[in-house]
Amino acid sequence: MARWCGAPASGPRTARPQPACSTASEPAGPGWTSILHGGRESLEFANRQLGISEELDSAPMRAEAYLNLARAHQTLGGLDRALSYARQALYNDCGGGSTAGCVHLTVAAVYVGLSELWRRLRDAERAVACAARACDLGRGPRAADLNTRHHRTALLQMAAALRARGELGDAHDYCNEALRLAAVAGDQGCYARAVRIAGDVYRRKCDIGKALRHYEVAMGAGQALGDRLAQMEAMDGAARCLEALRLQGRICNCRPLEFNTRLLEVATSVGAKVRI
Repeated sequence: MARWCGAPASGPRTARPQPACSTASEPAGPGWTSILHGGRESLEFANRQLGISEELDSAPMRAEAYLNLARAHQTLGGLDRALSYARQALYNDCGGGSTAGCVHLTVAAVYVGLSELWRRLRDAERAVACAARACDLGRGPRAADLNTRHHRTALLQMAAALRARGELGDAHDYCNEALRLAAVAGDQGCYARAVRIAGDVYRRKCDIGKALRHYEVAMGAGQALGDRLAQMEAMDGAARCLEALRLQGRICNCRPLEFNTRLLEVATSVGAKVRI
């Protein structure tokens, strides 16, 4: 398994980082409210666990507490703090215990988040670099664990980052690999996102017909899963395709208008102001 670069070697405890609430902004919507509430509860319990580990002077418990803190901050969007606590977890996991593998997967999730952040900031180089780190770390603690949820997520993030950088062939390859692994694992959520990203790739290639077909599959998958965010992202891609067809004079104005009205309703329901 690839080691996480920058992680200190196993050893005794170090100075404990001061616990603090995540600095991530709070998105609107009841779903995010429950996630934030759960993340804050996780922070509280992890800090209690850390205090108990200090009283017992137990390095394994301390490593697990730091891991839980890293996971909580990753959930809340505090990616820098998540990495800091992950380092502490590795540092206290003396002898490479069972915590180490979980730490690497958590760090993989953090790098996926960082890659998405850089992609949205239109820094494709950093987005690809972070996604590559996530792919290296997301394969699991054993060489045989090549089809973990983290690895599939990292593959999709790499595909999205490469698409943003214009490397459409490589992006398509990563999408296909994610689709294959999702089918093997029965991961419908990953499958829906992979099909949608494949649609993005085809749209960038100006193959509007294939792009629309992929978006339709992704919309259906998102609707079947009750995932309105996935449905909205696929609808957004389809709307862009319809607009391209309208500008080419291949369809009338009414179809894009009707579709964008539906997209507006879905985007409003999930609080996606950027799409609006």
